[in-house]
This record gives sequence, C-alpha cells and structure tokens, in this order.
Amino acid sequence: MNSESDRGPNEPMEFKILEYEADGFLNSAWFHGSDRLGSDKELEVILNKLGAEGWDIIQFLDATSIKVARIVLRRRAR
Repeated sequence: MNSESDRGPNEPMEFKILEYEADGFLNSAWFHGSDRLGSDKELEVILNKLGAEGWDIIQFLDATSIKVARIVLRRRAR
C-alpha cells in the first residue's frame, strides 16, 4: 500500500515558478508564512487562474521594486 500518509519526509518534490507581470490581481498581502493571507477560496481562485491548483506556495516575491512578480510552488512528485 502506497498511500500519501505512508510517504516519508525525503520523498521527491516538484517545484514550479510562476512569473507574471504585476497587474494587481495578486497583491502584496500574499506572503508565505504570513497571517495576512486571504481566504482559502481567494487563494484557490488565484492558483486556478495561474494554472497551479494542487500546489503549495513556498515563496512569493512582490513586484513592488521589480516589474515581474514571482510565486514559487511545490508539491509531492507524482
């Protein structure tokens, strides 16, 4: 049996980096590890719009000082 709960901490992970021009639909309140995150539904809508449903956000770089915002995502390798 190879269920998700049987997997150890050293299992392979996949990473995805999403970069996009800052257009205001994802704002600076979305920081990894912050208690300023929006609702789960808001996050789901944003990730679906970016084509990243099922991934965990591990880093968000705001576009305040650069022209492109970046989100780093990860999930268990399939």
